[in-house]
Amino acid sequence: MPRKPLYLRQKKRAHHQLFAIPGLLILVATVGGALAFNFYYSFTRWIGFGTPQWVWLRNYRYMLQNPAIRQTALHAIAAIIPFAIIPTFLGCFIAAILFDYISPRFGQTIASRFRGLLYLPQIVPLAMTGVVWNWLLDSKTGLLNQYLHDHGARWHIAWMESQLTTQIIFALILIWLQLGFTLLIFIAGLSRIDTNILEAAQLDGAKWFTQFRLILLPLLRTEIAIVLLTTSISSLKIFAPVYWITHGGPRGATDVPSTYVFHQFYNGSNVGSASAIATVFALLVGLFTAGLMKFQRRGQVMKI
Repeated sequence: MPRKPLYLRQKKRAHHQLFAIPGLLILVATVGGALAFNFYYSFTRWIGFGTPQWVWLRNYRYMLQNPAIRQTALHAIAAIIPFAIIPTFLGCFIAAILFDYISPRFGQTIASRFRGLLYLPQIVPLAMTGVVWNWLLDSKTGLLNQYLHDHGARWHIAWMESQLTTQIIFALILIWLQLGFTLLIFIAGLSRIDTNILEAAQLDGAKWFTQFRLILLPLLRTEIAIVLLTTSISSLKIFAPVYWITHGGPRGATDVPSTYVFHQFYNGSNVGSASAIATVFALLVGLFTAGLMKFQRRGQVMKI
């Protein structure tokens, strides 16, 4: 059967694209409208009701002079390490072990159970996760302290009351939360690799770690770039884990811009200042995203 001419196929695809217009208009109206209102309120002093008072750049000057805001920005940048970098490479390593070691020796069922166990934090609601972790780590009634007390300990450890301890524990929780996502992506990437390459390396006497470093990592370069891009952007916008697990405490030790804006907006009734912070933060995240995507495309071009 002869194919239709090119212009007819393009015209048919153009007709299909018309169905996306209603959804696109709704998206632009909701997101664009919210951004426009947020930008307008960033130049005003408003407590959530009444008439906003125009203050020009006063909210932005306050934002630049406030050390607490700079501290939250540093916390968001530091969150890239436990929320993006460590889960990416740890997930890649565990995926390689499941794919190339556990699955061939112990069977696909055991490997699938390991994957399901590690992916479990991704499907449990974060509100429930926060309740469970606070229940485990409470300094007075927590399950972990109760266990230590039952086994002879005469003290209660303030797990989530010291700033340094809370930051370390929260970083470990972030790694635990994000590991399942990265593992799933790398398992999918490994499934497309020709096993004959690994078998040839084994016949040549290559150890497992040598295969992982010289064969699997280069073949998973695309997946690593995608995972690093998505998780790094998510780490800058992180809100739910902070809100449900630490609430930004103690004394702002885990506060990030999104939670700071939330507290300013709802608890402090300082809508104008919160809008200014949200506007600048959204701009910085957009620039960071554009820079990462440009760097990724440049890496792909150099690889080609």
